[in-house]
Amino acid sequence: MGYRFAHSALVILAVLATAACGAGSSRPSIPSQARTMLPGWTLIEKPAAGFSVQVPPHWDEASTATIGDVLKKNPNIPPQLASQVQTALANDAIKLFVLDFEPDASDQRFVTNFNVVQLSVPAGVSLQAFADASANQLQHLSGFQPPLDQSNVALPGGKAVKLHYQLTTTLVSDVSQFVLVRGSSGYVLTFTTVPDRFAKVQSSFQSVAETFRLTG
Repeated sequence: MGYRFAHSALVILAVLATAACGAGSSRPSIPSQARTMLPGWTLIEKPAAGFSVQVPPHWDEASTATIGDVLKKNPNIPPQLASQVQTALANDAIKLFVLDFEPDASDQRFVTNFNVVQLSVPAGVSLQAFADASANQLQHLSGFQPPLDQSNVALPGGKAVKLHYQLTTTLVSDVSQFVLVRGSSGYVLTFTTVPDRFAKVQSSFQSVAETFRLTG
């Protein structure tokens, strides 16, 4: 299978999928409201976007400046991934894009990935309204695969709405999202993998979401 990068950008969220590997990190316990550094994890701070988050080992931040070095460290990933990532990063709403290069799960098929989107929220729009609008738009995508699971969750970084669904483009992607709102900004944390890898990475997705902090 050729390496593909599927990109579906909605008004209030982005679903990003690429080609090649997943992860199986165990889920550490995150103390409520604490900013404890998890052993071996990397803290990524985005003060201009008003957030910070921690990611596990083998998860590398991709940017237009660093994608070349990221690919050199992971030679099993083809060079065309660089242009695919650069295309995604051209979307100004995407404030963070991370690729999971866990070597034990690499199968040359899909790169499990994580991104954070920041969007403006009109005055008076609540978290629930923001999330409901997101869910409504998702269900009108041509590649959307029901059911859409939606639940309210309490993260250490604040109240959130969690969405889980599958999306079909050139392959089937399994997508988990956490939606948060603070003031005039909405944040969507999107974790994308493939269905047969979801059980391995689900706990890592949750742990990363629990490290997310709004700092603005």
